[in-house]
Amino acid sequence: MPRYYVPNSRTTLDLPDGQLLGRIRWGWVEGLLSPGPPPTFKQCDWPWRDRPYSPSSTLTFCRAGCLVCCAASLACWAGYDVDPLVFAEAIAERGAFDGAYLQHPTAVTLAYPRLGWHQVGEAAYWSPRYGCHESSYIDWRERPVDLDLLRSLLAHQPVVVEVDYDPLDPDVDQHFVLAAEYVPDPEGGLNDDLRVMDPMAGMTSVLSYFNPAWLNDWMRRNEITKVMRALTGARVWEVAREPEEILPYTDVVDQMPVNQHPTEPVAWWIRTPDQITGITVHHTMSHDAQATARYCIDVKGRPSIQYHFWVTRDGKPYLCAPLSWGMWHDHCGHENRHVSVGLAGRLHENRPPEVQLQGAARIVAWLMDRYDVALPQVQGHNDRYAGTICPGWDDVDWRGDFYTALNRELG
Repeated sequence: MPRYYVPNSRTTLDLPDGQLLGRIRWGWVEGLLSPGPPPTFKQCDWPWRDRPYSPSSTLTFCRAGCLVCCAASLACWAGYDVDPLVFAEAIAERGAFDGAYLQHPTAVTLAYPRLGWHQVGEAAYWSPRYGCHESSYIDWRERPVDLDLLRSLLAHQPVVVEVDYDPLDPDVDQHFVLAAEYVPDPEGGLNDDLRVMDPMAGMTSVLSYFNPAWLNDWMRRNEITKVMRALTGARVWEVAREPEEILPYTDVVDQMPVNQHPTEPVAWWIRTPDQITGITVHHTMSHDAQATARYCIDVKGRPSIQYHFWVTRDGKPYLCAPLSWGMWHDHCGHENRHVSVGLAGRLHENRPPEVQLQGAARIVAWLMDRYDVALPQVQGHNDRYAGTICPGWDDVDWRGDFYTALNRELG
């Protein structure tokens, strides 16, 4: 079977027998690949919408956070477990911002080394149209886009590009989107397109930033396509393509309901990876993650489901909420430092099958290695709070079986 490389955090692997393995991150895999788009981070979404993205400015994500959201989406695509808040905090610590401006893009590389930045003057990308080398900062405001250069970049990764937010007026109102896929005109003409992750609109066409009045004789004579006219620049953080790991779970975060107006608490605490200190095992009392999420939102008024991982009865782990969310789940406060792992079912009545124990042990072992969690900090909900029987392992005697499976995974 052919061997394929996956430079992508949102990729599905279709096995020859039709079985869907799920989303994986960096690594060498065997099979047939169907690359997906970068994750959508809208700048006016909870929980970051009203938060300043720079510590030296009062401008919020919703007001002016388009570039930070695009770069965070690219980082996530490259394999980093981030959202815009985590990303902005990490690059701010390395001096990215002057006031409201991301003035020092090399700080992104310091925080996330797989995102390389080539300074002005570095001969990084050859531009066939203009016969010169471009750096990571590309200005197309006074000249058409080099479409060959753009397409060569998109063959490897998404690219942050600049557009005019209000193309109907004469000045450039700077806005950033993350270009994911070039779509040529099927007739070979000027009506091409670019699929983009727009922090204002989600996955959409870049042609919403194209003024129809621009399509004139000058464009036709010079074969300037709509995409070549719509973009005003690019910011190219080059994604390194060395292999890393394949993540042992399926990411369904984008499919889970989220409460945009929670009452308890107002928002989950956003934590950094080094603030994760433990893992708490639960049973979910249900086999339906979507229904459980709706119960948490509609009945309890919470922001989302209370489990980071949901392990099905057949042992498949699903990531249901970002690990950066320090959610309420084990009576350890609203600035929670534990990862919540929920085994599906009413496991105070029925013991989990062996395959479910193995699946839970495998994801817990991976979390222990990723976040340097010691074995004594892997506990059941009832170990942290005596007022519950969750996860039910003392009622039907499967505590020992879980730790046996975990120790087997730890070697």
